[in-house]
Amino acid sequence: MRTTVTTAMLLTAALFSGALSAQTGAPEQKAGNASPARAVNPEPHQSTANVQVELGIADYLGAAAPQKKTVSMLLAEGYMGRVRSQRGAVALLNVDATPRLLKDGRISLQLTLEYSVGRMMEDTRSHIHESLTVLLQSGKPLVVTQAADPESDRKVTVEVTATILK
Repeated sequence: MRTTVTTAMLLTAALFSGALSAQTGAPEQKAGNASPARAVNPEPHQSTANVQVELGIADYLGAAAPQKKTVSMLLAEGYMGRVRSQRGAVALLNVDATPRLLKDGRISLQLTLEYSVGRMMEDTRSHIHESLTVLLQSGKPLVVTQAADPESDRKVTVEVTATILK
């Protein structure tokens, strides 16, 4: 009987201690663990600005004038944006971008580009899939990739401009 009363008192004290620390906001510590429990859900990222991201894609085939395409995205700093565009089995253009502002004023841009053009059945399809991270200065264009088709004289150039909007 004495063991039962002592055990009940210890359990009550432990439960009361946990309830008290939860009410006061004090972190509950487990036996043998000197550090407080970590937060399960960290605070969400706080964007400080919007970033206008523009991609200029120039598709050169032989001596002909290049076909040019433009993708423009307005993104909150630190968050990803996606653009998906497809025309049947003939053309595909997918872009994923995540801009981050750096302390020195530059923009770190994570970029993924998937670009296909041509007819699959006629064996003239070119497909480019690129992923990169690049540092950009606000408002200044930069050629970030230049890819060549291994079997033809097709060349695709990608130029990126990222501008911080206040």
